[in-house]
Amino acid sequence: MPITAEPPVDTLQKEYVDNGILFFMTNKMNFMIHDDIIDICKSFYNENEIEEAKTLMYEKYDCVEQGKTHRGSNKATNDLKEMLSFLAQSAAPKCTFCITRCTQVPAVVMDFVDAAAMNRHITNLRGEMTVSSSAIKRIMARMEQLESALHEQKQNQQQIQQRHRRRQQQQQIQHQGLQSDSAASLPSNPWERRQEKRERELQPEHRPQPQQCDQQPELAHTRRRPSSVVDEGRVCADPDSSDSGDGDTWRHQRHQRKKIRRHARQEDLERKGGQRRRDRSVVIGTRKNANLSAAHQMRDVSLFISRLAADVDLEVLRAQVEEIAGVAGSTTCELQPQRHSNYKSCKVIVKGVPKENVKNFYEPLNWDEDILVKRWFD
Repeated sequence: MPITAEPPVDTLQKEYVDNGILFFMTNKMNFMIHDDIIDICKSFYNENEIEEAKTLMYEKYDCVEQGKTHRGSNKATNDLKEMLSFLAQSAAPKCTFCITRCTQVPAVVMDFVDAAAMNRHITNLRGEMTVSSSAIKRIMARMEQLESALHEQKQNQQQIQQRHRRRQQQQQIQHQGLQSDSAASLPSNPWERRQEKRERELQPEHRPQPQQCDQQPELAHTRRRPSSVVDEGRVCADPDSSDSGDGDTWRHQRHQRKKIRRHARQEDLERKGGQRRRDRSVVIGTRKNANLSAAHQMRDVSLFISRLAADVDLEVLRAQVEEIAGVAGSTTCELQPQRHSNYKSCKVIVKGVPKENVKNFYEPLNWDEDILVKRWFD
C-alpha cells in the first residue's frame, strides 16, 4: 500500500496531518472505485469522524466557505461523496495526510483494487526514480568541479600571500637602508640642517640638479617623480613605487623641507618688519553717540504655537506676538490641522525681528499658562 497519493517531494517543507479518513481517500481514490471507497469508509467510521475529517480537509485547502451542511439519514454518504469529489478535482495540498496507527484505516482486499491503475502508478514511480538518479549524478559531477576550482583558488591565494610577504620584506630592507644613509649624510643638529637649507635657497645658482632614477628607465618619460633633499644633493624617492620602501622616508624629508621654508618666510617677514595675517587683531567699536551708526541685525522667526483654546482669535494671537517681537504689521498666522477640535495650533511667521528680541519668544513669562511655543522647522 503506497503511503501517499502524490509523487515524492521535499519532506522537509511538508506538514504532516494525522487523519485516517483523508489518508485512506488520498491513497485509494486512484486505484479503487469511488463507490467502494464510500461504502468502506461509511461502514468503518462514524458520522462524527467523517464530519471532523471534512472540516479538516477544507481548512488545509483554505476553502472553508465551500463546505456544505448535509442532514438526514444519508448525511455520512453525502459528506463522503463531497470529500471524494473535492479531492479528485483539487491539486495536491501543502500538507501530507498520514496515520500514526494501522488501526486508523480499514482493511482492503485485492478484489476492490484496480491492478492496472496501481501498475501505472508503480511505472511512473520507477521513471521518477530513474530521473532522480541521473540528476544526482549530475549534481555529484558539479560538486567535484566546484571542489577542484576551490582547491585551485586556495593555491592561488597562498601564492599571492607568499609574494606579498616577500615584497614586504624587500621593502623593509630598502627602508632600513635609506634610513641609515639619510642618518649618516644629514647633520646631527636640526638647526645646522635648517641653516644649510636656508643658505642653499639664498644661492639658487648653486642648487644641485635632481638626479634621474635608474630603477625603472622605461617609466622615466611617462611620469615625474618627487624628489627629496638628503644632505646637499637630492635623491629620487617615490612613496608609491616598490623600490623606495613604504614612503616614510620620503614623507619625513618632505615635512622637513616644508618646515625649513616656513621658518625662512617667518624670518623674511621679521626682517622686512611685516606682520603675519593670523596675528592681525580685529577691532569692534564701543563708542556711543557717534556720527557713524552700525546696521541693525534683523531675523525672520518661524514659531509653532499650540494648546490654544478653541475660541482664541488669531488677531489676538498676532497682536501678542508682535508685542513680544517689538514689530508691527509683519506677522502671519496659519491655522494647522488637528486631530481634536478642543484646541488650536498655529504656524506664526514674524519678519524683521531685531536680533536682541528673538530670545523674548522663548521666555515663559511672555506667554500665558500651559501654552506651548517652539521653533518651526520646515
